[in-house]
This record gives sequence, C-alpha cells and structure tokens, in this order.
Amino acid sequence: MKKCNIAIIVLLFSFLYINMVYAAANTWTAKKDFGGGIFDNAVGFSIGVKGYIATGYNGSYSQVLWQYDPTANSWTQKTNFPGTARMSAVSFSIGTKGYVGLGASGTSSSSYYSDFYEYDSVANTWKSMTAFPGIARGAAAGFSIKPAGWERFRPPSSQTVVQASVPKTHEGDGTVLGLNFALPPLLEKIHIGFRQRATELGQAAQKNLLALNGLVERRHHRLLQGERATTRF
Repeated sequence: MKKCNIAIIVLLFSFLYINMVYAAANTWTAKKDFGGGIFDNAVGFSIGVKGYIATGYNGSYSQVLWQYDPTANSWTQKTNFPGTARMSAVSFSIGTKGYVGLGASGTSSSSYYSDFYEYDSVANTWKSMTAFPGIARGAAAGFSIKPAGWERFRPPSSQTVVQASVPKTHEGDGTVLGLNFALPPLLEKIHIGFRQRATELGQAAQKNLLALNGLVERRHHRLLQGERATTRF
C-alpha cells in the first residue's frame, strides 16, 4: 500500500511538472515601446532577425521607418520611406530586402497609391520599383513566397507579373501579413523544435494522467470488493 501511494504521488507530480513546462512557453514579455510614438495603420516586415515598422498615421500621414532589434531590445530610426506620406500601405520582405507600397493619404480616389519601393537594410537606402499593375488601393495584405512577393512582384528584374507558378531561383525568406513579422529560417527551425518538444511533453502528460487514473480505479475497485490491498496491480 505504501509503494502504491508513492507511485501515485510520483505520477501526480510528474503530471503537474510537465503541465508547468508545457504552459511556461505560452507567455508574453513586455518589450521596449515603439520608438516613433503612437501610430495606427502602419505596416511591418522583417529582415533577418530584425523587425521594421513603416508609414502610418499619428495625426498626420507618415514616411518614417523604424527598426527593432530584439537582441538589444531597442528601436532605431532608419531612412524615411521615399514615397508620399501615407497610411494603410502594404509590405512584405524577400531575402535581405523589404518592400512597401500602395496605401492612401485621404479618401478621394486620387489619394490612393500604386507605387512600390524596395528597402535595402544593408545600405539603409530605398529604391523605386515597378508600380503595382492593379487599381490603386489601401489596406491590402502582403505576403511573399520565396523569391516572389504580393501579386508576383519580383525584385531581381523590377518586373510585376501576375501568374500562378513560382520560380525556383533567387531563394529568399520572409512572409508578412499586416504587422506580423516572419521568422528567418534558423529561428523557424528552433520554433518548430520547441513546438515539437512541447507536443511530446503534452502527450507524455496525457499518458501519465491515464496511467494515474487507471491505478486509482483499480485500487478503488479492490477496496470495494473487500479484497486486501496489495502492491500488485
């Protein structure tokens, strides 16, 4: 009976510990406030392990570009977006370059834009690219799939092509939708590894709980039957 109680206690603590570990990763940590103050309708993209916030509205339309360094937990202002100040633009990243375009600086049809610009994070410079071929618009969504960006925007030749296939040259990374930062390949692998480990711990916790339930049920059954409790199950 003593051994049985010890086994139950061990299983219970094992279950509680695994649940604590599993839940520990599901937390938020406060970071340094955005360096540009209060903005809305800005856009975000990531290059490598750094994040970028551009344009937006803070009482007036903006051209600012800020870089966030998660290692130093700091914001640094970079070269301003060269297009007309705006909000509700669209952005994505491909490799070491970021792309910002579209957006609006008013409500009239002439206040919407179709221009696009490329940001070089190494040189901290902007370059005008081929304009988006569709109707000028704001509050669109942007994403990238390896070398291609939103609406098949291809940076190597500054051409905009609308088609379904994705070429297998000019490998790049980075996918941005709204203000979500994409993880670079190395961090993505680490994230996947932690997620897989968390899943394994969760499965182990479930097995331990089932084993504990079975142990308790068998012992309870023996006591109800009036049998002598032993350490054999």
